Amino acid sequence: MALFNELVKLGDGRVLGHKVQRFWGQETLDTPTIHEMLQTLDPIGSPAFAALEATFREWHGWTVDLPGTYYLEVIEKLYKGNEIARGRFVALGERIDLAVLRIPIYLLAARDDELVAPAQLFATENLVGTPPHALCKAMAPCSHGGLFMGRNILSEYWPHIARWIIAPDSEMLVPAA
Repeated sequence: MALFNELVKLGDGRVLGHKVQRFWGQETLDTPTIHEMLQTLDPIGSPAFAALEATFREWHGWTVDLPGTYYLEVIEKLYKGNEIARGRFVALGERIDLAVLRIPIYLLAARDDELVAPAQLFATENLVGTPPHALCKAMAPCSHGGLFMGRNILSEYWPHIARWIIAPDSEMLVPAA
């Protein structure tokens, strides 16, 4: 926690987004990495890809500063203490207990995720009360960012997920006993 407290101190009570970006993956990405993440058909060096890359770089360079107290609480409770998984996290005065969730859940992991290991994401199924028939899991061939920005993932995985969400089996929604 000393490192995180020092980050807050260096930011005069805030965590400066541009200072901590490097802790959440690569601070700067090279052109081939961006091309792979976005899964575009436009070749590197083409005007279309150059425009897409410029838009991506502008988005990737934009960061948010966070209140230090909030940041330290997140680090302490969510990451270090793993309070959500342990059923101890309190939000808006209510304890969050994943075991009472009995809703359809689709877990989509990125095979090459640099932030969330697929096994960590898939372990969620052991924490929720959702019946096994109401859980769906898939592994996409991409990195973390590719889950949300990759052309192939957006066109192949997300439409399936959307159809799965809007047509749930009525048994999935039975309240917990």
